Amino acid sequence: MRKRLISYFAIMTVALCSLCAIEIEDVSYAFNALYNGTFCAVAANSTVPRIELPGVSLEDTSSDNLMYKLSYNRSDLAQFTTALKGEAADSWYSKLLKSARSTFSPLLVVATQQIEGAEYREGDAVLDGTMKLIFPSKSALSSWIDLLVLSDWSSICFTLEVSIVVSGKAMDEALAFEGILEGKGVSGERSVELSVKQMLCNETAITMKPIKLGLK
Repeated sequence: MRKRLISYFAIMTVALCSLCAIEIEDVSYAFNALYNGTFCAVAANSTVPRIELPGVSLEDTSSDNLMYKLSYNRSDLAQFTTALKGEAADSWYSKLLKSARSTFSPLLVVATQQIEGAEYREGDAVLDGTMKLIFPSKSALSSWIDLLVLSDWSSICFTLEVSIVVSGKAMDEALAFEGILEGKGVSGERSVELSVKQMLCNETAITMKPIKLGLK
């Protein structure tokens, strides 16, 4: 099939650790979709009030804010743009909230630009599954709003346990990701470096160069 060219916000280099029938282009596309969906979910939960994304839920699964469960249920990334921009709402109150969110949540601005830049069409990329976000200590984040307040994210570190299937018309086949990602804050910056500790894609081991995520 002929795939559309996608302008990625974050360019990820993925390498298969063994010979298999999976196309590297599909793996890269699917992993970027997973990243885009996760970044948008975090951004949506850093606004006040929170933005509801189609098929997405984020819940605190611990009593000390150390573990969160992010769930996707047929979450079509093409629908995220409308939700993040609040295009469906036209009341004066909704417009006021939209303006406030854009002003006080730079994560939302970046996420919106990112998802728009990917130019997803309906059914191109759909996420199903769960991702667990685990912090090692209470000093990490007291709330998602801390991401906007802190000027240095070096104290932030976390683990992501991934169990997600990415499917859609832009791919030859559905790809199931199972594994662990590690994030570590970069000193002096509002960003984290994300790297693969271990990851399987349709039961084939893959590696990825570390990437930097965050705000300028």
